[in-house]
This record gives sequence, structure tokens and C-alpha cells, in this order.
Amino acid sequence: TVRNITDNIMNEARTLTINTAHLDKVDHYAANPDSTNYSDLNALIEYCHSYTNTLKHLHSIYIYGDGANTILTDYGIFDFKNFSDHGWYEEYLKLNKEETVIFARKKNNYYPFFITIIHPIYPADVNKKGAVIININIQEMTDVFYSLDMNSLSTQKFYITDDNNTVIYSEEQRDL
Repeated sequence: TVRNITDNIMNEARTLTINTAHLDKVDHYAANPDSTNYSDLNALIEYCHSYTNTLKHLHSIYIYGDGANTILTDYGIFDFKNFSDHGWYEEYLKLNKEETVIFARKKNNYYPFFITIIHPIYPADVNKKGAVIININIQEMTDVFYSLDMNSLSTQKFYITDDNNTVIYSEEQRDL
């Protein structure tokens, strides 16, 4: 069913976000980006690429290092100020403990429509050093539903809610 598919995609992405935030190489990159060796950086880039290349609905994975103000993606490493997507950053700043936040947004207030999942990185010390950000492309995700040829989809609406049952996506939002 649509609900099962959505739940699986969301649970998979949340788990990936949390697990990635707890990788030793990610901890090291977030805490000491300048001292992270080249092979570890390449391994992280390939790690991100392996998921975005395999899971069609997974648009991007960002690993944000607060100390150096850099973002590692499946395409390389970028200075935050030169990075093309800052739409998640305000939510990141609000995080003050190890928690996962999920919200809907448009990349740079334009397109595509994302469900973004953020989990902060807390290496050995107690200070937040960055975050793992995963962006799910809602169009790609909903295309899966329509490809199932479910007759009921033509007469029903679907919603995606967060853990508090707050609607974070409905089809009406696609045209915003």
C-alpha cells in the first residue's frame, strides 16, 4: 500500500541519516575537517554517492562540518557560502540536542520539493559539530505510487506526517 511504501522510505531515510551521523569518519570530518585524510574524504563522498545513485527518491546527502563551514556531498566538498542549497540551515541551527528533525521544503524555495531529514553530529565532546542532511525528492517518491497502477490513487489523497502527526506534505503542496 501507499502507506507501507511511504513508511518504508521514511524509516529507511531516517535510519540512514542517524547511522551516517554516527560513523567514525563522519565524526572526524565534522570535528576536524582540515585533518581528515584524502582517502577518508573520498570514502565519504563514495558512501554518499552509493545511496543517491541507488535510491532514485534520494536526491542528496550532505555532511555539514560546522568547524570549517564545509559541506561534503556525493559530488565533492564545498564551502558553505558557495553551496547552492541553504534551505535546511535554519532548522539545523535550532537543534540543540541529538535529535532528528523532518520537514518539507523546496530547494532554495524553488524546486524540487524535498522532505529533509537532519540529524546533528556530536563527536566525543558535547558540542554539536555539524549534521547529516538527507533530501528525499517527493516527486520521485510519489512516482513510485503512481507506477503501481493502484486504482484507488485516482480517487484518494495522501499525506505525509511527522512523528507528531503534523502534515509535512500533501499533494496540494506540489503546486506551491
